[in-house]
Amino acid sequence: MTEKNRIIENLGEPGLLLPALVNSALAANERAKYFLTLLQTARGQADRPQPRPADLHTERVVSGVTEESFDTVVARSTRDAAGAYRIPNARDVLVAVAREIETMLAPLRAATDGAAAEFDARLGR
Repeated sequence: MTEKNRIIENLGEPGLLLPALVNSALAANERAKYFLTLLQTARGQADRPQPRPADLHTERVVSGVTEESFDTVVARSTRDAAGAYRIPNARDVLVAVAREIETMLAPLRAATDGAAAEFDARLGR
């Protein structure tokens, strides 16, 4: 949070932060969509291995995700004999998705009209 945002928050006017929070939420939405696409594509590669797996490098860069290790996730994804998926960095992806959802909820929380309560409960589950 920037110093300006802290001052606004301390003044008790969280509504003034809404435009910045909405912009951050929209960017977080793009990153979350990338991560979900990454998992879906990795599962597809594990189910039906392709000699040239899908490359999501451009999608990662456009979404604003900077971690380059995600570029190899699809190619390294497999499914074992028991049918379990082995997706590298899956824990990091899930942690990132949760973080992005938190960012997407920030404008609703700042609006203080109770709209975030249902989403917070769903996230908690």
